[in-house]
Amino acid sequence: LRERRQRFLVSIAGIAAEGLFGLLALLAWLALPDGPVRSALFVQASTVLIITLAINLTPFIRFDGYFLLSDALNFPNLHERAFSSARAWLRRFLGFSGAAPEQRWLTLFGLATWIYRLLLFTGIAILVYHAFPKVLGVFLALVEIGWFIAMPVWRELHIWWTLRPTLSRNGRRRLGGVIAALALALVIPWQGHVAAPGVLTTSAIQYVYAPAGSRIEEIHVANGARVTNGNLLLKLSSPDLEMQSAKNQARIEQVTHQLRALARGDQERDKINVVTEQLARHYVQQEGIQADLQRLTLAAEFNGAARDWDGALAAGGWVRKNALLGKIVGEHGARVVVF
Repeated sequence: LRERRQRFLVSIAGIAAEGLFGLLALLAWLALPDGPVRSALFVQASTVLIITLAINLTPFIRFDGYFLLSDALNFPNLHERAFSSARAWLRRFLGFSGAAPEQRWLTLFGLATWIYRLLLFTGIAILVYHAFPKVLGVFLALVEIGWFIAMPVWRELHIWWTLRPTLSRNGRRRLGGVIAALALALVIPWQGHVAAPGVLTTSAIQYVYAPAGSRIEEIHVANGARVTNGNLLLKLSSPDLEMQSAKNQARIEQVTHQLRALARGDQERDKINVVTEQLARHYVQQEGIQADLQRLTLAAEFNGAARDWDGALAAGGWVRKNALLGKIVGEHGARVVVF
């Protein structure tokens, strides 16, 4: 198309269609009742309008906004000339000799476009890093940064290297200052604090578990109740442990009678030693069983309040081993667990 007006209408057509579609979706959102369709229309309308204004209408990338500005100014190859002018200004600023930049507004437009693209492509790299699985996300983010940011910078640095014989003394000092500033920006921390998600909890907390599969005999606690150190919370019983204790006690009595009979007779000493070891083993087993039975009596370990106790607990009911029955929260102090 040779006429600027025709090119202008073609460029504005996409933006006009998107804007009309977004406005229609917004009107439908105002008219429809609450529901998934209304929510979807709002997301669609806001997304279309925001993308149209923030991306499609901007002149800093080669979308409709760029061609609208180029035709409005009657300035073809706007980006190429702006970048050339900005590079010429930057080389002159650093002390290299070369072509002079074009008009000042063209140089400012080129610099603004560079800054916009730097922010845009960095944001896209961060987006793909978080949106994709980690291995693929890292690869795509590196490709984005390498192709759109690192490669143009590398090409410009290569040109500076070829122009180094033309660098003036003041330019050397200025370039050294720029490199030192970039080095400091990489060395000096940008933030003086570390933020991380955490959980605010009490400084003391006792999780009450069932030490074994057992029957509830007595309940002495309820949600919100205040308890003191040593207060009885629950009393449990375990028929299996009680049966093991009774069987082991019978074995102890049997082995004890056997040992007494051997001591009264003229028996070999090795046989007495074997029976003595059996008796000691049964005593150790009995101590372990008794310790397990004592653990069925659950008491508070400090002053506090009962929280999150299972409302289904009742005398006569059964609980499985390691079942969380509730917890006791301390009265004083708090702590933050940070991940």
